[in-house]
Amino acid sequence: MRPWLALALAALCFMSLQLGGQASTSALLVVGSLNVDITIEVDRLPQKDETITARSPTTEIAVGGKGANQAVAAARLAAGTGRPVRFVCQLGNDAHAKWLEG
Repeated sequence: MRPWLALALAALCFMSLQLGGQASTSALLVVGSLNVDITIEVDRLPQKDETITARSPTTEIAVGGKGANQAVAAARLAAGTGRPVRFVCQLGNDAHAKWLEG
């Protein structure tokens, strides 16, 4: 998705939210990044020009990104209030994006 297209989509979502609903129940729109966080454990930090091997059993893959984290926090705060939270982000076309979509 092109950056301008993501911005246009966010603007359309915002405008549609403004057209309906009251302030107390209108949706909250979060626009931001969605990332795959990959954490790999190593025994020590590498020295200059040194390559070290990570231990793959300790690899952790999680959903992250400032926008995603804020949307989750907002949804938790809004739980039970009837106020929905919507999230708009830009995705790539690689394996990580497919994992996030699934």
